[in-house]
Amino acid sequence: NTIYQKLKLIYKITTKDKIILSLKDKIKNIGFEETALQYSISSTASNKGSLGWVNSEGLSDNIKLLLEKMDPGTISEPIEISQNLLFLKVKVIEIKSF
Repeated sequence: NTIYQKLKLIYKITTKDKIILSLKDKIKNIGFEETALQYSISSTASNKGSLGWVNSEGLSDNIKLLLEKMDPGTISEPIEISQNLLFLKVKVIEIKSF
């Protein structure tokens, strides 16, 4: 005799989930830069989300750890900061020794 165990997962999609799915879809279809230009509330929106070169010493430990795991061209999962969603894209990694 074989015994099967049924598991049922019920998950209610929240408004935040819908926003995340919508933004991921937009990033996939029109690209990170165009999505940032059209939908970002950041002051970098007009630069298509570009922060320019960023020194890792000025970043939080959590952001540094996340960026260290990312390859150029990859986009992070959303990070919730002060009720806002942050997506990060690594364009280029350059290591400088001082």
